[in-house]
Parts: sequence; C-alpha cells; structure tokens
Amino acid sequence: MVAEAVREQLERILVSAPFRNSKRYPALLRFVVERTLDGRSGELKERNVAVDVFGRDPSYDPSTDPVVRISAGEVRKRLAQYYQEPGHGSEVRIELPLGSYQPEFHSPLVAAVDSTQLADVPAEHRQPNHSRRLLFFLAAILLVLVALLAVRSWKKQSALDLFWRPVVSPAGSTVVVCFGGSGPRLPWDPPAGVGPSLRVPWWDAETLARLAGVIQAKGASLQLIREDQATFDDFQQAPAVLIGAFNDAWTLRLMEKMRFTFQREGTLSWIADREHPSLRNWKIEMSQIDSKGQFLVKEDYAVISRVSNPTTGRITITVAGLYGFGTLAAGRFLTDPSFLKAMSERAPAGWQDRNMQIVIGTEVIQDNSGPPRVLATAFW
Repeated sequence: MVAEAVREQLERILVSAPFRNSKRYPALLRFVVERTLDGRSGELKERNVAVDVFGRDPSYDPSTDPVVRISAGEVRKRLAQYYQEPGHGSEVRIELPLGSYQPEFHSPLVAAVDSTQLADVPAEHRQPNHSRRLLFFLAAILLVLVALLAVRSWKKQSALDLFWRPVVSPAGSTVVVCFGGSGPRLPWDPPAGVGPSLRVPWWDAETLARLAGVIQAKGASLQLIREDQATFDDFQQAPAVLIGAFNDAWTLRLMEKMRFTFQREGTLSWIADREHPSLRNWKIEMSQIDSKGQFLVKEDYAVISRVSNPTTGRITITVAGLYGFGTLAAGRFLTDPSFLKAMSERAPAGWQDRNMQIVIGTEVIQDNSGPPRVLATAFW
C-alpha cells in the first residue's frame, strides 16, 4: 500500500471527532504509523513509546506506569468508533492489533473513481463508451467476487475463533497455562506446612484439558505451570490463561482493578460489580459445603476475562469460579462454539478486539455444573 495514502488517511482520522479533542491519543497513533511507514517498526517497544511519545524517563518501568498500554487501548477504541461512522467504510483502514504497538494497514475493496481525473485526459486517449461500459461491467463482476470471498472468509471465523485469535496468533506461538493446586492432601504429598499439595482439583483438571485441546488445535503450544511456581517473567514472555480464582493469586491480582472482582468475607464469597458495589447477587456460602466437599447450594458463578494485561503487555485470559463448578462452567463456555456465538450476537461491534469480562452462572446438578449462562458483560 502506498505510504502517502496511509498518511492522508492518518490526517483524516486525527481531525475526526474521536481524536481531535485529545493530545495523547493522536500523538501515539501518529508515532506508531510514521515509525512503521519509515521501516522502523522494530522500535515500537513499550519503553521506546513511553520515552518518545509520553516523555517518560529512560528508566521507565511499565509495571508501575501502564500509560502506554492504557493509551493504546483507547486508540483502538477510537479507531473502531471512527470506522463505524457512516462514510468511512471505503477508506484505507489503520488498525492497532490487540497486544501490539505495530499498526496494520488495509486497502478498501474498491477505490473510488475520480471523475475530475477522467476530465483531464485528452479526448483521443479516452476509452470509447462501449469499452468503458465493458470495463465497468467487468469491474462490477470482480467486486462481487471479492465481496463473496470476503464474506466466505469472514464466515469461517467463528466466535470461538475470534475470542482465541489474540492468544494463539501468530501460528506456532506459546501460551502459558497457569493453574492452582488445592486438592485434598494424600499420603504421598509433602506434610502440612512443608510444601504445597500436588493435587489439582478435578474441575480445574477438566478445565485445563478442555482449554489445552482448543489452544493446541489452533496451532499454539502449551507451557503448563503451577500457580505457586509461576513468576512475573513467565507472563511477560507469552499470552497466558489463568485457571481458578481463590486458588490462583495471579488471577486475583490481575482482576483487582477490573469491573468484576472476586471478594471473600469469612465463609461468604461473591463476585463484586464496581458499578453496583452494594449488590451481592452472585455469591456462595462456603459453610454449605460438607466435609467431603459436597456442594450443598444450587448455584455457582464465574468470571471470564480476556484483557491486555497492563503489567505484562500480554493478552491474559482468566477462567475462574467462586467454587470449582463455576470454573468448570467457564471452561465449557470457552470451548463450545454455541455459547460464544450466543454471546457474540449480543456483544458490541468489534468485541473481538476489545478487553472483556463475562460473568457466568451455572446450576449445580447432582454434584456437576449445568450449562453456563451469561449474567453480565463488560467491554472496553
């Protein structure tokens, strides 16, 4: 694609309503576009962006100052708003993929015909009317074929594909899967107080197996790591999936500042909603679980999150229930195309490129989880 066409489109975007009243987001977008057009996309690292765009000190620490990641998320949202406005569908598309600071440029299917250019062509060099009609006819057929191929290609991308795309792309990448270990101690486990139990609860194990199947089927490899052995560096190297809530400290840490969070007070556990802090509709009372681990209540709840982690810069997914049945239901939700399809039909446009949280409810039936139900969502 001609660099000049991209630069002209950049200027149109920067004076549009989503960008013109801001200084930070236009500066970031211009910086990454110009660096890419100049063949310097390798410089688009978080630290370089922080120093060159936001004036941060060279000792900038992204773990304590997520200005670049937050601003990039806002740029993605505003680009989506721009292209949703009428009249922009046929323009050159500038996109900032989730989890990356290197923009992508896409040509529109068909360029508009400039009639003023045709008027400047001498008459002896113009196409006869019938030749032009034939040319336009052939162009129209080509347009239809391109559109059909585009639709066909789009239809191949199911909601399941779109949800997992930021995690398993590019093909052959590695995904870290982190799981907790809180099953009952057995005779071969270390003595209490000496080390962690090596037991993995069966619902976490089943969820791990389901997610591993989907991830590997999409061409990515797995790095399995127990919660107590994981380090911050592990999550900086690759996208991650965190299984479990109260038995995975990494999940609780990631969700601290999100809309939906896990809370516990005594034996009561619940999913809190920052927009409605007084509500405790999604809760379970742990005292209603007997000594054998039998669940004596009829509902469990979970939160699925897929976000660009503000401390690692990597995409992170949480699959976490208040209790094991919620985790199990969330895992089934993320591996069954029908559940994600139903969710996507009610989600806002461009949901596949946004951060998101999904609150899941499930009925506990004969010590097993029933079908997951979507209770609430948040996209940003």
